[in-house]
Amino acid sequence: MLTLLLMFSHSVRVDAIEATKLMQCGWPCDSDDQCNNMFNPPCPSCVNGHCASSFEIPQCGFPCQQDWQCNNLIGSCSTCVNGTCSDSLSVNPSVTNKSFMLFAGSPFGFWGGPYNESALRDFMSKINDIHDLVDTVSVPSYFLQDPTKIRPGGSGLVRAQNADVVTAALQKGGFRVVPLVGDFYGQNNIERYRYYMSEGRDNFIEACADEVGRMKLDGLNFDFEPSAASCAAHSCGEADARLFAGFLDMAEGNLSAIGAHASVDTGQSVLAKTQILNQSTVSMLVTMNTYYDLDAYKIALPRDIRNDGPHRFSLGVCPGCYNSTASDVRARIDLALEYGVRNIAYWAGGDIPGIWLRELRRWKASQ
Repeated sequence: MLTLLLMFSHSVRVDAIEATKLMQCGWPCDSDDQCNNMFNPPCPSCVNGHCASSFEIPQCGFPCQQDWQCNNLIGSCSTCVNGTCSDSLSVNPSVTNKSFMLFAGSPFGFWGGPYNESALRDFMSKINDIHDLVDTVSVPSYFLQDPTKIRPGGSGLVRAQNADVVTAALQKGGFRVVPLVGDFYGQNNIERYRYYMSEGRDNFIEACADEVGRMKLDGLNFDFEPSAASCAAHSCGEADARLFAGFLDMAEGNLSAIGAHASVDTGQSVLAKTQILNQSTVSMLVTMNTYYDLDAYKIALPRDIRNDGPHRFSLGVCPGCYNSTASDVRARIDLALEYGVRNIAYWAGGDIPGIWLRELRRWKASQ
Protein backbone atom coordinates (compact mmCIF):
# COMPACT_ATOMS: atom_id res chain seq x y z
CA MET A 1 0.00 0.00 0.00
CA LEU A 2 1.17 3.50 -0.75
CA THR A 3 0.08 6.55 1.20
CA LEU A 4 -0.07 9.71 -0.89
CA LEU A 5 -0.08 12.83 1.24
CA LEU A 6 -1.99 15.66 -0.40
CA MET A 7 -1.14 19.17 0.74
CA PHE A 8 -4.76 20.12 1.22
CA SER A 9 -7.21 19.91 4.11
CA HIS A 10 -6.57 16.19 4.66
CA SER A 11 -4.69 13.26 3.18
CA VAL A 12 -6.15 10.73 0.80
CA ARG A 13 -5.09 7.07 0.88
CA VAL A 14 -4.88 5.32 -2.50
CA ASP A 15 -3.73 1.91 -3.68
CA ALA A 16 -0.42 1.69 -5.52
CA ILE A 17 -0.93 0.17 -8.94
CA GLU A 18 1.30 -0.28 -11.94
CA ALA A 19 2.03 2.91 -13.85
CA THR A 20 0.75 1.29 -17.01
CA LYS A 21 -2.63 0.90 -15.37
CA LEU A 22 -2.93 4.44 -14.10
CA MET A 23 -6.00 6.24 -15.35
CA GLN A 24 -6.47 9.97 -15.56
CA CYS A 25 -9.22 12.41 -14.69
CA GLY A 26 -11.89 12.55 -17.34
CA TRP A 27 -11.91 8.85 -18.21
CA PRO A 28 -15.42 7.46 -18.85
CA CYS A 29 -17.10 5.57 -16.02
CA ASP A 30 -20.44 4.21 -14.84
CA SER A 31 -19.77 4.06 -11.08
CA ASP A 32 -17.28 5.27 -8.43
CA ASP A 33 -15.62 1.85 -8.08
CA GLN A 34 -14.29 2.21 -11.62
CA CYS A 35 -12.37 5.31 -10.47
CA ASN A 36 -11.22 4.14 -7.01
CA ASN A 37 -7.55 3.61 -7.85
CA MET A 38 -7.06 6.82 -9.76
CA PHE A 39 -4.54 9.38 -8.60
CA ASN A 40 -2.32 12.24 -9.83
CA PRO A 41 -4.68 13.96 -9.65
CA PRO A 42 -7.02 11.94 -7.41
CA CYS A 43 -10.28 11.31 -9.25
CA PRO A 44 -12.21 8.72 -7.22
CA SER A 45 -15.72 9.89 -8.08
CA CYS A 46 -17.78 9.15 -11.18
CA VAL A 47 -19.43 12.45 -12.07
CA ASN A 48 -21.50 12.92 -15.22
CA GLY A 49 -19.98 9.82 -16.78
CA HIS A 50 -16.32 10.72 -16.14
CA CYS A 51 -13.92 10.07 -13.27
CA ALA A 52 -13.64 13.30 -11.34
CA SER A 53 -12.03 14.74 -8.23
CA SER A 54 -13.76 14.27 -4.90
CA PHE A 55 -15.94 17.22 -4.07
CA GLU A 56 -14.34 17.21 -0.59
CA ILE A 57 -10.86 17.99 -1.93
CA PRO A 58 -9.70 21.44 -3.05
CA GLN A 59 -9.27 21.42 -6.81
CA CYS A 60 -7.02 24.29 -7.90
CA GLY A 61 -3.52 23.35 -8.93
CA PHE A 62 -4.19 19.87 -10.29
CA PRO A 63 -2.09 19.12 -13.41
CA CYS A 64 -3.76 19.20 -16.81
CA GLN A 65 -3.10 19.53 -20.49
CA GLN A 66 -6.56 20.56 -21.71
CA ASP A 67 -9.65 22.23 -20.24
CA TRP A 68 -11.71 19.02 -20.37
CA GLN A 69 -9.47 17.50 -17.70
CA CYS A 70 -10.79 20.19 -15.34
CA ASN A 71 -14.43 19.90 -16.40
CA ASN A 72 -15.78 18.35 -13.24
CA LEU A 73 -13.73 20.30 -10.75
CA ILE A 74 -15.64 22.21 -8.11
CA GLY A 75 -15.53 25.94 -7.69
CA SER A 76 -14.24 27.96 -10.62
CA CYS A 77 -11.07 25.91 -11.28
CA SER A 78 -12.31 24.66 -14.64
CA THR A 79 -9.70 26.23 -16.93
CA CYS A 80 -6.34 24.62 -17.80
CA VAL A 81 -3.78 27.42 -17.60
CA ASN A 82 -0.04 26.75 -17.93
CA GLY A 83 -0.45 23.07 -17.06
CA THR A 84 -2.69 23.37 -14.00
CA CYS A 85 -6.42 23.57 -13.39
CA SER A 86 -6.81 27.19 -12.41
CA ASP A 87 -9.29 29.43 -10.69
CA SER A 88 -10.86 31.41 -13.51
CA LEU A 89 -10.45 34.56 -11.41
CA SER A 90 -6.72 34.28 -12.10
CA VAL A 91 -7.40 34.85 -15.78
CA ASN A 92 -7.28 38.59 -16.35
CA PRO A 93 -6.69 40.98 -19.24
CA SER A 94 -3.28 42.04 -17.94
CA VAL A 95 -2.12 38.44 -18.37
CA THR A 96 -3.88 37.59 -21.61
CA ASN A 97 -3.88 41.09 -23.16
CA LYS A 98 -7.52 40.59 -24.07
CA SER A 99 -10.65 42.55 -23.25
CA PHE A 100 -14.26 41.41 -22.93
CA MET A 101 -17.02 44.02 -22.92
CA LEU A 102 -20.45 43.01 -21.69
CA PHE A 103 -23.45 44.98 -22.92
CA ALA A 104 -26.24 44.81 -20.34
CA GLY A 105 -29.50 46.64 -19.85
CA SER A 106 -29.89 48.72 -16.69
CA PRO A 107 -31.21 46.74 -13.69
CA PHE A 108 -33.88 49.46 -13.39
CA GLY A 109 -35.30 48.88 -16.88
CA PHE A 110 -33.28 48.68 -20.09
CA TRP A 111 -32.86 52.47 -20.30
CA GLY A 112 -33.03 53.05 -16.55
CA GLY A 113 -35.86 53.73 -14.15
CA PRO A 114 -36.73 54.06 -10.45
CA TYR A 115 -34.15 52.76 -7.99
CA ASN A 116 -34.60 49.15 -6.85
CA GLU A 117 -32.03 47.83 -4.40
CA SER A 118 -32.93 44.18 -4.97
CA ALA A 119 -32.66 44.54 -8.74
CA LEU A 120 -29.27 46.23 -8.43
CA ARG A 121 -28.02 43.50 -6.12
CA ASP A 122 -29.12 40.76 -8.53
CA PHE A 123 -27.57 42.63 -11.47
CA MET A 124 -24.20 42.96 -9.74
CA SER A 125 -24.29 39.36 -8.49
CA LYS A 126 -24.65 37.98 -12.02
CA ILE A 127 -21.86 40.15 -13.39
CA ASN A 128 -19.54 39.47 -10.45
CA ASP A 129 -19.97 35.74 -11.09
CA ILE A 130 -18.33 36.22 -14.51
CA HIS A 131 -15.76 38.83 -13.49
CA ASP A 132 -13.02 36.44 -14.60
CA LEU A 133 -14.29 36.94 -18.15
CA VAL A 134 -15.77 40.44 -18.07
CA ASP A 135 -13.51 43.44 -17.56
CA THR A 136 -15.68 46.15 -19.18
CA VAL A 137 -19.43 46.78 -18.91
CA SER A 138 -21.57 48.95 -21.19
CA VAL A 139 -25.05 49.84 -19.96
CA PRO A 140 -27.44 52.07 -21.98
CA SER A 141 -27.00 55.25 -19.97
CA TYR A 142 -27.39 58.28 -22.23
CA PHE A 143 -29.84 59.20 -24.93
CA LEU A 144 -30.49 62.09 -27.28
CA GLN A 145 -33.04 64.77 -26.56
CA ASP A 146 -35.50 65.82 -29.25
CA PRO A 147 -33.57 68.67 -30.96
CA THR A 148 -36.70 70.83 -31.09
CA LYS A 149 -36.78 70.83 -27.28
CA ILE A 150 -33.16 71.78 -26.62
CA ARG A 151 -32.84 75.14 -24.92
CA PRO A 152 -30.34 77.69 -26.30
CA GLY A 153 -26.82 76.56 -25.40
CA GLY A 154 -28.03 73.09 -24.41
CA SER A 155 -26.26 69.91 -25.49
CA GLY A 156 -29.14 67.44 -25.81
CA LEU A 157 -27.24 64.75 -23.89
CA VAL A 158 -29.65 63.14 -21.42
CA ARG A 159 -28.55 60.81 -18.64
CA ALA A 160 -30.90 57.87 -18.07
CA GLN A 161 -32.59 57.66 -14.68
CA ASN A 162 -30.22 56.24 -12.06
CA ALA A 163 -27.48 55.59 -14.63
CA ASP A 164 -25.03 57.18 -12.18
CA VAL A 165 -26.02 54.61 -9.53
CA VAL A 166 -25.30 51.71 -11.89
CA THR A 167 -21.98 53.26 -12.94
CA ALA A 168 -20.90 53.69 -9.32
CA ALA A 169 -21.79 50.07 -8.48
CA LEU A 170 -19.81 48.74 -11.45
CA GLN A 171 -16.80 50.90 -10.66
CA LYS A 172 -16.88 49.76 -7.04
CA GLY A 173 -16.93 46.18 -8.35
CA GLY A 174 -13.70 46.78 -10.26
CA PHE A 175 -15.14 46.96 -13.77
CA ARG A 176 -14.22 49.41 -16.48
CA VAL A 177 -17.36 51.33 -17.45
CA VAL A 178 -18.09 52.40 -21.04
CA PRO A 179 -21.76 53.46 -21.14
CA LEU A 180 -23.81 53.16 -24.32
CA VAL A 181 -25.07 56.37 -25.93
CA GLY A 182 -28.05 55.82 -28.21
CA ASP A 183 -31.79 56.21 -28.32
CA PHE A 184 -35.07 54.47 -27.62
CA TYR A 185 -36.63 52.39 -30.34
CA GLY A 186 -39.28 54.58 -31.92
CA GLN A 187 -37.15 57.68 -31.38
CA ASN A 188 -34.18 56.51 -33.44
CA ASN A 189 -34.94 58.81 -36.35
CA ILE A 190 -32.24 59.67 -38.89
CA GLU A 191 -33.22 63.34 -38.70
CA ARG A 192 -32.36 63.34 -34.98
CA TYR A 193 -28.99 61.72 -35.60
CA ARG A 194 -28.22 64.14 -38.42
CA TYR A 195 -28.70 67.06 -36.05
CA TYR A 196 -26.29 65.63 -33.47
CA MET A 197 -23.73 64.79 -36.15
CA SER A 198 -23.78 68.31 -37.63
CA GLU A 199 -25.08 71.52 -36.09
CA GLY A 200 -25.55 70.03 -32.63
CA ARG A 201 -22.29 68.07 -32.68
CA ASP A 202 -19.90 70.39 -30.83
CA ASN A 203 -22.10 71.03 -27.80
CA PHE A 204 -23.10 67.37 -27.62
CA ILE A 205 -19.55 66.01 -27.70
CA GLU A 206 -18.37 68.64 -25.23
CA ALA A 207 -21.13 67.49 -22.87
CA CYS A 208 -20.06 63.88 -23.41
CA ALA A 209 -16.49 64.70 -22.43
CA ASP A 210 -17.66 66.63 -19.38
CA GLU A 211 -19.76 63.65 -18.26
CA VAL A 212 -16.88 61.22 -18.78
CA GLY A 213 -14.64 63.39 -16.63
CA ARG A 214 -17.28 63.93 -13.94
CA MET A 215 -18.21 60.24 -13.69
CA LYS A 216 -14.65 58.96 -14.20
CA LEU A 217 -15.80 56.79 -17.11
CA ASP A 218 -13.41 54.78 -19.25
CA GLY A 219 -15.14 55.85 -22.44
CA LEU A 220 -18.42 55.92 -24.32
CA ASN A 221 -19.94 53.55 -26.85
CA PHE A 222 -21.91 55.30 -29.59
CA ASP A 223 -24.71 53.16 -30.98
CA PHE A 224 -26.53 55.27 -33.55
CA GLU A 225 -28.97 53.03 -35.45
CA PRO A 226 -31.72 54.88 -37.31
CA SER A 227 -34.91 52.97 -38.00
CA ALA A 228 -35.58 51.57 -41.46
CA ALA A 229 -38.79 53.59 -41.62
CA SER A 230 -37.02 56.89 -41.00
CA CYS A 231 -34.35 56.04 -43.55
CA ALA A 232 -36.99 55.20 -46.13
CA ALA A 233 -38.66 58.55 -45.48
CA HIS A 234 -35.48 60.64 -45.43
CA SER A 235 -33.15 58.88 -47.90
CA CYS A 236 -30.32 57.63 -45.70
CA GLY A 237 -27.05 57.03 -47.52
CA GLU A 238 -23.27 56.81 -47.30
CA ALA A 239 -23.08 60.56 -46.74
CA ASP A 240 -24.69 59.94 -43.35
CA ALA A 241 -22.08 57.31 -42.48
CA ARG A 242 -19.31 59.76 -43.41
CA LEU A 243 -20.95 62.38 -41.22
CA PHE A 244 -20.94 59.85 -38.40
CA ALA A 245 -17.25 59.11 -39.00
CA GLY A 246 -16.51 62.81 -38.58
CA PHE A 247 -18.54 62.83 -35.38
CA LEU A 248 -16.47 59.89 -34.08
CA ASP A 249 -13.21 61.64 -34.94
CA MET A 250 -14.21 64.58 -32.76
CA ALA A 251 -15.53 62.34 -29.97
CA GLU A 252 -12.32 60.31 -29.89
CA GLY A 253 -10.21 63.46 -29.86
CA ASN A 254 -12.10 65.00 -26.94
CA LEU A 255 -12.25 61.80 -24.91
CA SER A 256 -8.64 60.74 -25.48
CA ALA A 257 -7.55 64.16 -24.22
CA ILE A 258 -8.89 63.19 -20.77
CA GLY A 259 -7.69 59.58 -20.81
CA ALA A 260 -10.85 57.93 -22.14
CA HIS A 261 -11.84 56.60 -25.57
CA ALA A 262 -14.78 56.20 -27.95
CA SER A 263 -16.12 52.98 -29.41
CA VAL A 264 -18.79 52.35 -32.03
CA ASP A 265 -20.94 49.45 -33.21
CA THR A 266 -20.54 48.71 -36.92
CA GLY A 267 -22.69 46.81 -39.41
CA GLN A 268 -26.49 46.37 -39.59
CA SER A 269 -27.16 50.08 -40.04
CA VAL A 270 -26.74 52.67 -42.78
CA LEU A 271 -24.81 54.82 -40.30
CA ALA A 272 -22.70 51.92 -39.11
CA LYS A 273 -21.00 51.05 -42.40
CA THR A 274 -17.85 49.25 -41.31
CA GLN A 275 -15.79 50.28 -44.35
CA ILE A 276 -16.49 53.96 -43.64
CA LEU A 277 -16.37 54.08 -39.86
CA ASN A 278 -13.03 52.29 -39.75
CA GLN A 279 -11.57 55.29 -41.58
CA SER A 280 -12.23 57.35 -38.45
CA THR A 281 -9.86 57.57 -35.47
CA VAL A 282 -12.28 55.88 -33.05
CA SER A 283 -10.45 53.50 -30.70
CA MET A 284 -12.74 50.47 -30.96
CA LEU A 285 -15.00 49.12 -33.71
CA VAL A 286 -17.45 46.47 -32.51
CA THR A 287 -18.60 44.46 -35.52
CA MET A 288 -22.21 43.31 -35.54
CA ASN A 289 -21.58 41.52 -38.84
CA THR A 290 -20.70 38.36 -36.87
CA TYR A 291 -24.03 38.04 -35.06
CA TYR A 292 -25.70 35.45 -37.25
CA ASP A 293 -24.98 32.09 -38.92
CA LEU A 294 -21.54 30.51 -39.05
CA ASP A 295 -21.13 30.95 -42.80
CA ALA A 296 -21.61 34.71 -42.50
CA TYR A 297 -19.35 34.73 -39.44
CA LYS A 298 -16.54 33.04 -41.38
CA ILE A 299 -16.71 35.82 -43.96
CA ALA A 300 -17.14 38.79 -41.62
CA LEU A 301 -14.53 38.00 -38.97
CA PRO A 302 -11.42 37.79 -41.20
CA ARG A 303 -12.62 40.66 -43.37
CA ASP A 304 -13.40 43.07 -40.53
CA ILE A 305 -10.34 42.28 -38.41
CA ARG A 306 -8.16 42.80 -41.47
CA ASN A 307 -9.80 46.12 -42.32
CA ASP A 308 -10.11 47.44 -38.76
CA GLY A 309 -6.79 46.15 -37.45
CA PRO A 310 -6.49 43.72 -34.48
CA HIS A 311 -6.10 46.47 -31.86
CA ARG A 312 -9.32 48.28 -32.85
CA PHE A 313 -11.40 45.27 -33.91
CA SER A 314 -13.90 43.87 -31.41
CA LEU A 315 -15.77 40.67 -32.22
CA GLY A 316 -19.51 41.07 -31.71
CA VAL A 317 -21.18 38.06 -30.09
CA CYS A 318 -24.95 37.75 -29.82
CA PRO A 319 -26.29 34.32 -28.73
CA GLY A 320 -29.81 35.74 -28.81
CA CYS A 321 -29.45 36.53 -32.51
CA TYR A 322 -28.71 32.97 -33.61
CA ASN A 323 -29.52 29.62 -31.99
CA SER A 324 -26.00 28.14 -31.92
CA THR A 325 -25.09 24.57 -30.97
CA ALA A 326 -22.05 23.67 -28.86
CA SER A 327 -20.07 22.69 -31.96
CA ASP A 328 -21.07 25.93 -33.69
CA VAL A 329 -19.89 28.01 -30.73
CA ARG A 330 -16.61 26.13 -30.52
CA ALA A 331 -16.01 26.68 -34.24
CA ARG A 332 -16.57 30.41 -33.76
CA ILE A 333 -14.11 30.65 -30.88
CA ASP A 334 -11.57 28.48 -32.73
CA LEU A 335 -11.71 30.97 -35.59
CA ALA A 336 -11.38 33.89 -33.18
CA LEU A 337 -8.24 32.28 -31.75
CA GLU A 338 -6.89 31.54 -35.23
CA TYR A 339 -7.22 35.20 -36.24
CA GLY A 340 -5.86 36.53 -32.96
CA VAL A 341 -9.01 38.33 -31.79
CA ARG A 342 -8.09 40.50 -28.80
CA ASN A 343 -11.46 42.07 -28.01
CA ILE A 344 -14.95 40.61 -27.75
CA ALA A 345 -18.19 42.50 -27.10
CA TYR A 346 -21.19 40.45 -25.92
CA TRP A 347 -24.83 41.39 -26.47
CA ALA A 348 -26.43 41.27 -23.98
CA GLY A 349 -26.77 40.63 -20.24
CA GLY A 350 -25.02 38.61 -17.55
CA ASP A 351 -26.95 35.36 -18.17
CA ILE A 352 -24.44 33.96 -20.65
CA PRO A 353 -25.47 30.46 -21.86
CA GLY A 354 -23.19 27.68 -20.64
CA ILE A 355 -22.01 26.63 -24.09
CA TRP A 356 -20.91 30.22 -24.72
CA LEU A 357 -19.46 30.89 -21.28
CA ARG A 358 -17.11 27.95 -21.43
CA GLU A 359 -15.81 28.83 -24.89
CA LEU A 360 -15.47 32.53 -24.10
CA ARG A 361 -13.43 31.66 -21.02
CA ARG A 362 -11.24 29.43 -23.19
CA TRP A 363 -10.65 32.40 -25.51
CA LYS A 364 -9.89 34.74 -22.60
CA ALA A 365 -7.43 32.31 -20.99
CA SER A 366 -5.45 31.59 -24.15
CA GLN A 367 -2.22 33.49 -24.69
